[in-house]
Amino acid sequence: MKITVFTPTFNRAYTLDKLYQSLINQTFKEFEWLIVDDGSSDNTENLVNSYVDKDIRFNFFKRPIDRNKGANACRNF
Repeated sequence: MKITVFTPTFNRAYTLDKLYQSLINQTFKEFEWLIVDDGSSDNTENLVNSYVDKDIRFNFFKRPIDRNKGANACRNF
């Protein structure tokens, strides 16, 4: 069984490292981390890309910066 940890984010680079640390410390390894950025203007993209580079289970998508529509829009994206 594989699960998806879905994280919609907007200007939350300062909180993502705590989630990253928690995920890599899990004993259950059958998961993927799907991060959708809703047009952040902070360091979210660079930070998350550094995670993606370290682990094939992590995936990052960025919505256009002018379209900050919220978590539901990220889910639909």
